[in-house]
Amino acid sequence: MTRTATCACGECSVTVTGEPLFGGLCHCQNCRQRTGSAFGWQAYWPEARVTLSGPLQRYDLAPEWGQQRLFCPRCGSTLAWQTMSRPGEFGVAIGGMEPPLPAPDASYRDSRRFDWVILPDRCAASG
Repeated sequence: MTRTATCACGECSVTVTGEPLFGGLCHCQNCRQRTGSAFGWQAYWPEARVTLSGPLQRYDLAPEWGQQRLFCPRCGSTLAWQTMSRPGEFGVAIGGMEPPLPAPDASYRDSRRFDWVILPDRCAASG
């Protein structure tokens, strides 16, 4: 299985192969700010199964976490990131991929979830 997340203008993309190591919805402030929404939807793949295309730029977001985001310099879409806590892996913004996509399996930082966000039945809540 190959999936591609593209930015809003189509100039940059991230292609992944195989199934992700894990993923789901995250309700932390960092993910809400990244998406401009009530949560972020992401999954993580090993670096060896990730192909970056286009003039992606890197932004060092949070030195204390070692998080670096990759975004399109033309339209500003964040497509992927790496964090010190997950060496050798890329987080990928699932919202940039085309359906069909499976429903998320997990909900992270659930204590920060807005009470009006209803999770799918199969989505296990944590933290």
